[in-house]
Amino acid sequence: MQGCAYLGVGIMKSERESCSEVKIGERPAAGGGYDVPTNAVVYDTKWLQTHWGNPASVRKEPGGAYEVWKYKFGPIWKGAVPIIFVPIPLVVPLEREKVEFVLRDGCVVHMTVVNKARTGGGFAFTLMGPCGPGAGTFDFDD
Repeated sequence: MQGCAYLGVGIMKSERESCSEVKIGERPAAGGGYDVPTNAVVYDTKWLQTHWGNPASVRKEPGGAYEVWKYKFGPIWKGAVPIIFVPIPLVVPLEREKVEFVLRDGCVVHMTVVNKARTGGGFAFTLMGPCGPGAGTFDFDD
């Protein structure tokens, strides 16, 4: 915008969410696919393979009581984005979005989702322009 100046910082990071009340979407998606809900009451290995395909990895816990199925998605860029008139991204892809399902006796009992997130804020001001001088804050919180 003409006559505007921005100062601030944004932080790109990951966010982890775990839940025992599992709701899984019909299609594989970062975040568990909540935007495409399903009517399934019980999610088992057959349901996961039919709807989500084969996981990126399967880890069996010692004793064989649990399995952890991991599905991976796009990169999560982490770092700072200072803003001095324009954003200056100082970020690198350090992690991937993923969904992990814990299965006991072939049924999903727990899920963990790792997604990208951002936080931060700043200050914007104008010294001239069609509306005259002005100022205000802004934030990047999800």
